[in-house]
Amino acid sequence: MRGWMAARSGRPFRRLKAKCGLLGVVTVIDLTHGPNGWHVHAHAVVIAGTAAGALASASALEGGYLRALTKSGVAVSDTAARVRSVYDPQGMARYFSKSWRLPAKGREETPLNLLERALSGSLEAFELFLEAVEAFRGKKRGVVSPALSRALWR
Repeated sequence: MRGWMAARSGRPFRRLKAKCGLLGVVTVIDLTHGPNGWHVHAHAVVIAGTAAGALASASALEGGYLRALTKSGVAVSDTAARVRSVYDPQGMARYFSKSWRLPAKGREETPLNLLERALSGSLEAFELFLEAVEAFRGKKRGVVSPALSRALWR
């Protein structure tokens, strides 16, 4: 997640906040397991004073994220990041809770899918579930950026 952190830090990010009226970002980290092993990814909602500011901020953050990944030697595909507009609270809730409620998609499974299989007797699923638990021990899966938190709780 270093690429995402790099996109949200430093002078370019501060300029973006000022230019686009960016209030902050809410980020949720998801984890799935499939044929190629574990896949960690972030879901983020960018909140700004206007819809245009949010879209411009999201696009700029997407570009910064992809540049940071490329700079660190990660091969980036055209599906590595996508910007979509979400305007309703229920839509945001569904977006953030995807990994908690999605059934196994193809051969990709969330930790909760693995737990369900483990409870049905799969030792392999149980071991993978424990790997996921250990990987996230002491880590936050959902974060509201400090600036947005301050704006919300004034």
